[in-house]
Amino acid sequence: VQLRAVLVAFPRDREALRRLADVLYQQDEYDACLQVADAMLKIDPSDQEIWYWAMRCYQAKGDTVREAAAQAAHYKFR
Repeated sequence: VQLRAVLVAFPRDREALRRLADVLYQQDEYDACLQVADAMLKIDPSDQEIWYWAMRCYQAKGDTVREAAAQAAHYKFR
């Protein structure tokens, strides 16, 4: 709830987006996590941490094609 409040005031806050993606992943909210990842990637497509969360979500959802693409991006920007 607090991270969402920060994002209302500062929608481009990268750290809040990263932490929200982490929390949503931990809560098995994969689609919501991917929405946060998409918002973050519009701000910074080279953010390796958000690619990591996207990779983990696609892995959990069984989407091997998108998982591989996210993994490649994650490794590219590490």
